[in-house]
Amino acid sequence: MTHRRGLAFALVAAALLAAPAAADTRKLTADGAVHTIEVVTSGGKSPVVSLRYTRRPVTGAAVTMTVPGTEDAVVDREPAIEIDPVSGQLVLVWSRLDGPNYNVFLSRYNGASWSTARAVVRADGDDVEPQVLISAHYVHVSWRQVLAGQSNFYRASLLSTSLDLAYGPERLVTSDLWPVPAEGAVTAGVSDPPTTSEKIFAGVLYPSNGTDPGRFHLWGVRDEPVPIGYRELVSLPPSARGAASIGAGVLGGRFTIWYVAGNRFYYATRTSGAWSSTRSFELTGGLSAPEARLIVADANARGEN
Repeated sequence: MTHRRGLAFALVAAALLAAPAAADTRKLTADGAVHTIEVVTSGGKSPVVSLRYTRRPVTGAAVTMTVPGTEDAVVDREPAIEIDPVSGQLVLVWSRLDGPNYNVFLSRYNGASWSTARAVVRADGDDVEPQVLISAHYVHVSWRQVLAGQSNFYRASLLSTSLDLAYGPERLVTSDLWPVPAEGAVTAGVSDPPTTSEKIFAGVLYPSNGTDPGRFHLWGVRDEPVPIGYRELVSLPPSARGAASIGAGVLGGRFTIWYVAGNRFYYATRTSGAWSSTRSFELTGGLSAPEARLIVADANARGEN
């Protein structure tokens, strides 16, 4: 089954997760400023859990503020941020304890302040582990819904101008199987990767059965003619056992899957219908996974992978 055929939906049984994708909580804007979001807990017997935003410009002092609507005893967790490619503004999504359940909330930073927090959608169960991608016309949000002990994945598309709901929410479903080669090996490709016009969400790693290192589900959207959701199922090599985080997307012009297991950063790229061998390097000397990802993006852009 090819990636294009994978745009057709096929139902998949729900499964519990072993490892979520690592949320992107740090972004670099065109002016060189670094933007970060942190979960901060303060106080004693009645702790306050809030989201703290920090902007560190190239020159001058850092600016720090609490995202409005999060400065209370209600739990706010799993933030993720993205940059609007049109306006250059930041959009933040996170999971917030909203009444008896967790729901996904959203706020936008206009360069001076954050907008009032608003729920993307309120539904049954807990909506957790949100992710956000922004295209020319839409803010795309994806999350995991946990209901009666079962997990399903949903996405919604909002107008980037008003943040009003445009499409969804809809349940995501599965399609293709891409085997990613073991480290040092090269395999023939079975389908083409998404193009740069298709926005790729990071995915989630499903439990291993003891011999299978697990399967990685990734999903994405594209703008025209309307947002289309799709999912791909990737079979991972043995090095992925016990992965602490996993992600996918276009790095330096090449579709790349990466994950962290132990103290090593693993990655493989896909071009012209075939995977590269899986490569890795140690996260030592203060090297973080986000920094390793930037190294891979630079190597991809220079044609080294």
